[in-house]
Amino acid sequence: MIIETSLSDDELFDTISETLIREGHRIERDRELMSINTEGRDIGLTTYVRYNLLIADGTVTGRVDWMSESHSKSNSGVYWREAKWTAGRSARAFASLTDLLLQFEHETFRFK
Repeated sequence: MIIETSLSDDELFDTISETLIREGHRIERDRELMSINTEGRDIGLTTYVRYNLLIADGTVTGRVDWMSESHSKSNSGVYWREAKWTAGRSARAFASLTDLLLQFEHETFRFK
């Protein structure tokens, strides 16, 4: 998912970081790399998401991975999957990132 804005990279970095923290996400950010990553967070229906966001030249490129609660408690390892616009939990996770990115001032929004 990609949004293009007229905001500076620093403005985007700060605004997105503040929004994620306000919404209860635990984040890891690197201003030098202009990247923001979140830890897994429950978005309902026992679906966990984590976001990976990269900022460059006024553009935010985002990816969301999802996992069900049953996988998070299994002994066979953790199974994060890239969210896609399909059905079920994957679509719920995909929609959560769409909702996040649409909160920010943007000129273009597209899927890649």
